[in-house]
Amino acid sequence: MGLNDPFLHSISMQRCSGFLYAFQNAHAFIKAEVYKRVLVIGADFNSRYLDFADRSTAILFGDGVGAIVMEAASSGTIDCVIGGETDVLGSITAPNLTDHPNPLLPRNLIAHEHFKMKGSDVFKFAVKTMEIEINTILKKHNLSMDDIDYVVSHQANQRILDSAKTCAQGTNT
Repeated sequence: MGLNDPFLHSISMQRCSGFLYAFQNAHAFIKAEVYKRVLVIGADFNSRYLDFADRSTAILFGDGVGAIVMEAASSGTIDCVIGGETDVLGSITAPNLTDHPNPLLPRNLIAHEHFKMKGSDVFKFAVKTMEIEINTILKKHNLSMDDIDYVVSHQANQRILDSAKTCAQGTNT
């Protein structure tokens, strides 16, 4: 891959949006010509914090790893938006999930600390936020959804992605 003298950078505190934070950092490094090529790896180990009896949360999350190699190109990343909102405070709760010295602790040792969310509140918020952000980027760059091949989102739920795409295309706004 031609990765000589690699620079390693961990963005583990960003949880589910960590991959996009790393993506944006890599894009900035490449654009500034600090690096020619960047390997971005994202990994989540959510199952250790899920209450599998809680169907409003457990069915939406899993464990996974993905990676991409990024480099400068004549076409590619158009824009990247990262932000946070307080509109969903209370709809998502994650008890001190990063305070365990050993990330591979068995589930039964941390079973009392579960990630919880109010699924319908988060669904509505995610669709609305993605619609706003996609439309802002399209307007900023004078594009339509027909000009876009991929939207990379930290949101992995296919129903949310499909709804946001429909709204951004203007058929459901």
